[in-house]
Amino acid sequence: MTVVFWGLYPRGNSFDEKPKKMHMAASYPASPDTYTQRGGLTSSYRFEQNHGSIADKLPLADGNWHHLVLKWVASKQIMSYTLDQGPTRMTTIDTTVFGKDIRNVTWGLTSTATTANARTLVVFDRLPQPIEIESDLNVTNLTQERTVHEGDWVHGGDELEYEYVLSYLNGDNEWQQVKASLPLPEQVHFSHAKIRYADGTEEEINLPADDNESLVARLQHDLQRTLSMKNPHAYITLIGEAAKVDRDTFVDDDMSYFEGHEMKTATATPHFTITTNKTVNLTIEPLTQVKKGDPVIIKGQIKLNDGLDFDNDGMRIEYRVNGEAGEDYQLSMDDPVGYVELKWMPKNYNR
Repeated sequence: MTVVFWGLYPRGNSFDEKPKKMHMAASYPASPDTYTQRGGLTSSYRFEQNHGSIADKLPLADGNWHHLVLKWVASKQIMSYTLDQGPTRMTTIDTTVFGKDIRNVTWGLTSTATTANARTLVVFDRLPQPIEIESDLNVTNLTQERTVHEGDWVHGGDELEYEYVLSYLNGDNEWQQVKASLPLPEQVHFSHAKIRYADGTEEEINLPADDNESLVARLQHDLQRTLSMKNPHAYITLIGEAAKVDRDTFVDDDMSYFEGHEMKTATATPHFTITTNKTVNLTIEPLTQVKKGDPVIIKGQIKLNDGLDFDNDGMRIEYRVNGEAGEDYQLSMDDPVGYVELKWMPKNYNR
């Protein structure tokens, strides 16, 4: 960690020798390089702390409030501090000392007790505002010109569009170095992908090659631009084709992840079913004799060309007599599967 600390003793002790009177400075408390060993031959060993970006001769312990401003510029790795509207002191922070796998650093305040009891109070008058990000996904069946919702059906061969929308809503910092991890359903064959930003710039995304031996389950891509109030949106578009299947095939839902230095967000893809290109056949009695005044009853049977089973739920028949549309006939779940029985009243066919 890096720390800005206050020294409240006029001269300090063996740990705090060089600064004059009360002071502020910056250092890495966990780093051995922060300390210099002294003594040895004529005195006991002791360690002296090295002070960086020091400001000394300060009136800190005077019973008054003191205003401290800390600022971190991530792009330049510079931390600065200003006390009571005085001069600003800057120090460069070597973030590699935190470890290559550390991407977030926790910050805060701590204090030590002395023999002189006193209240130590801190008031935050303004904190950095964390950025707020929103991510959405719209899946569109371009062939049928409709949105694909959870549990919907699409036909094999339909062209599908996955459009992710990343929106920067507010915050003090930009959303930088965003990495996208997007699922690629095995049953959708993607052919093109790109990103369009709010400022009008575009970038192409190279889709992973499918060698038909090891299907790539996810697309990994680093966004080339940052999102901010000046460039608040990124539209990630993937175009693909639903697989041409020989039986109804379920496409599972999954999670898409977007992770930058300042924020991580995720959005879910919908699950849906890819159907075969079914043809519905209706067979009816070709000739029916009806006495004058009696209703016409037409019986028939619905079958699918692939021979697969189905049920009557949601099955509807539309028909016309003498060019006139009749009332839609809804198959009943109580009837045998595919059974149709239409009744046409005399007043309708004697026109």
